Amino acid sequence: MTFRNRRAVSSRRAFALGGVALAVAALLAGCTRTVAGTGGAERWSATKVAGLEITTGESGPRGGVPDTALVADGSDGGELDRLARNAVDDVQRYWAEELPATFDRRFEPVTRLISYDSTASDGTVCGTSTAGAVNAFYCSREDSVAWDRGQLLPTLDDSFGPLAVVAVLAHELGHAVQFRLGSVDARTSSIVKEQQADCYAGNLFRWVAEGNAPHFQLSTGPGLNQILATLFFIRDGAGTGFDTEGAHGNAFDRVSAFQFGFGDGPARCARIDEAEVRRRITQPA
Repeated sequence: MTFRNRRAVSSRRAFALGGVALAVAALLAGCTRTVAGTGGAERWSATKVAGLEITTGESGPRGGVPDTALVADGSDGGELDRLARNAVDDVQRYWAEELPATFDRRFEPVTRLISYDSTASDGTVCGTSTAGAVNAFYCSREDSVAWDRGQLLPTLDDSFGPLAVVAVLAHELGHAVQFRLGSVDARTSSIVKEQQADCYAGNLFRWVAEGNAPHFQLSTGPGLNQILATLFFIRDGAGTGFDTEGAHGNAFDRVSAFQFGFGDGPARCARIDEAEVRRRITQPA
């Protein structure tokens, strides 16, 4: 995942709380149409989210819960790295249950977690300089997940709340799931990989919304809206075609993939392929 919007946090706050929320509301309204695999419009409506009642309770980290024992190399020991490590812990707990249940495969935790500061002038992760790399990513050759605590995590947390950090890391661990399943390779297009990863993030947040996550909780009203706003914020720029290298999809495409995962489970995500993407993806005018 490449973080494409790099302006200062202060300049994004009003947009995040205003314009993005309105846009996401419009996207959700569009998502109430019947979409293949979602079980019908009645599951996504003014009162239902994929069949769940809309709730307005607390969203974010659970209070009084012990932190994970996971370690991130390069960490500064700060609050954002603690948030990221707890997020990875919950995501991996989910896949430890779900990968065997759905695919009859054992889920092995990623080998390494890495925290770096993109504002620093030196540093290398997965053979790439971290200077200016406002990003989070899965490195398949090292089986590692890395994140930028210098700009990316503070921007996400400040603009959309801590669950935005969970969303981004759930997406990256979705790539780890792909490699464990052997469902992608060098010939798989970027848009298929990224749409699957968004879908797998949707799987995780359904589990969180149902109260199963040790470190986080999610309401299906305002809490879920923050996640969707995050996807809107990190969408592809205008004019980016789905066949472009590194394409993730526009706002509607990303929300749709997340919706498939939230509503229908991991098997639906694994069915996203080139043909399926070409049937439903929206191309720029």
